[in-house]
Amino acid sequence: MAFNLDQFRSNFPGGGARTALFEMVIQWPTGIVPQASVGGATIAGGVQIGGLRLNAGATFGGQASDVSRFLVKVSEIPASTIGNISVPYFGRKLNYPGDRTFAPLTITIINDENFSVRNALERWMETMAYHSTAGSAVPGSLTTGLITTLYLTQYTRNGQPARQYKFVDAWPDELGAISVNWETADSIEEYTCKFQYQWWEAGSPTVASTSTASVRRKSTRLNS
Repeated sequence: MAFNLDQFRSNFPGGGARTALFEMVIQWPTGIVPQASVGGATIAGGVQIGGLRLNAGATFGGQASDVSRFLVKVSEIPASTIGNISVPYFGRKLNYPGDRTFAPLTITIINDENFSVRNALERWMETMAYHSTAGSAVPGSLTTGLITTLYLTQYTRNGQPARQYKFVDAWPDELGAISVNWETADSIEEYTCKFQYQWWEAGSPTVASTSTASVRRKSTRLNS
């Protein structure tokens, strides 16, 4: 019958998906050139950029991905868009499914004092197109060197991964400004980054994320 709260509750398990229970992981591509080598200079043994250790050969390792798990505070579950082909016939218009398009992905990142993720993104973009010249450090294979996969994982309230979105062949095309102001107090810097990608896939989580126990502790605090 209408207005039966027990029936509604039985069809709304868990109280609904929560906006704040997500994690964004950026898997950094292997072709990012460290700052010391951009423009043709060579490095030996690697360089330190903020809190990230970049080895010779432009390898970030796992540290950058681990940092991004905690500093990406806003992301989005992507929209799904298919164009419409309208065909006129005797005063009528018949509609047929057209081509699929994918809107860019925009995330918001908290800026730590080491500029960890910010520096990594700047190096990534500078590798694709230098600031002071028209050149780039694009490796022989763009698909393996400068594009990567992004993972957005949604969690349940008990800390279990519920669904994961995979953004295939992603790369940043716009890094947002950071506002600074002497009059601003009690505030932490943050900025946006916009990614282009080829397509997204959705399904059960396949990439290891934050441990279930740590997420469960966060959920417990939210529920208390």
